[in-house]
Amino acid sequence: MENNKIEASTKLKDILEEYPWLLEEAIKLDERFKMVNSPLGRTMLKKATIKDLAKLGKLNVEDVVNEISKMIDNHVEEE
Repeated sequence: MENNKIEASTKLKDILEEYPWLLEEAIKLDERFKMVNSPLGRTMLKKATIKDLAKLGKLNVEDVVNEISKMIDNHVEEE
């Protein structure tokens, strides 16, 4: 992922390959994201974007992008 730039069109698969811990953090953001751990959810991950994740959680896309970016920045700072 180029320069850790997260956008609405960023594929979840790409983010989770680079930041595997992020799924657990997303679940903390909204409990509905737990469904991503289901067989159907894992299948969806291959094509789903941040925009899809926001829609699933009935959240504002920009808020999700900002929260994920913030989680990544905080995690990188802790390392």
